[in-house]
Amino acid sequence: MTQRWTWQITRADGSAVANARHAFAQVLHDDGRRQADIDTAVMIFGELIANACEHGRIPVDIQLRNEGDSLVLEVLDSGQDIKRPRQRDPESLRGRGFEIIERLGGVIHILPRPRSRVSVILPL
Repeated sequence: MTQRWTWQITRADGSAVANARHAFAQVLHDDGRRQADIDTAVMIFGELIANACEHGRIPVDIQLRNEGDSLVLEVLDSGQDIKRPRQRDPESLRGRGFEIIERLGGVIHILPRPRSRVSVILPL
C-alpha cells in the first residue's frame, strides 16, 4: 500500500460500521493482499471499531498506513483514555477484544491522549 487510507464513522449504527468494514476490506483487496489475510484484518478491524463505538465517543477516525514493512491500523475516538484490564473474568463475555486481536496476530499499542487511540500492527 503506497498511500494512507482514512475513514470516519460519524454515527454508531450497523450500516455505518458495515460501510467502514467493507471499505477497509476493499483497500486491502486492491492492495493485492491474500483473502485469508484480509479476513483476519477485517476481524481485527471489527473488534477495534466495536470497542470505539461502544466505549468511546463519535466521531471515530480510522487510519491505515505503512510503517516500514508493516501495515498499521489506528482507531481514534473522542473518549477517555483507554485502560487495558489487568485481568478479565474468564466467564465473562465482555472485555475480550484485545485478547482476540492478539490471538489473531495483531500487535496492540494503546496511545495516550489527547484522544483515545489504539494502534495495531496487522499480521499481514
